[in-house]
Amino acid sequence: LVWAREPWRCSPTSLGSASRYLRNVVPICLSAPVSVIFNNEAMVFVGAGVVAVIGTLAPVATAVLSRACGRKLSLLSWLGVLVAFSGGVVISFGEVSQVEDAENGDKSLATKGLVFAFIAVFGRAVKIVLMD
Repeated sequence: LVWAREPWRCSPTSLGSASRYLRNVVPICLSAPVSVIFNNEAMVFVGAGVVAVIGTLAPVATAVLSRACGRKLSLLSWLGVLVAFSGGVVISFGEVSQVEDAENGDKSLATKGLVFAFIAVFGRAVKIVLMD
């Protein structure tokens, strides 16, 4: 009902040019499913606990990526990022050592799961930074 007075907003041409759509909309649309896919694959190799702990590093990845794109953060913000990153790393090492022990020391599977989990975190960070 909101668009009842402006039906042209429902037209595909209301999005602008195709290049603008490909540059601004498609990366955001692709980052969400990529994040979900890699998150699910990571759970196959290292379990939900480790993936959840690594997922807590999403704000850290978002802050770093946001800074790489030119956004300025205060020193206090970076202190919070450092604390969050340190806690995530400490917990991750403990969880990974338990996973490796449970899988008879097969580090390649744990490493593969960690890589997938970090790709998922990066996918979430990309989506947030692009939407901002």
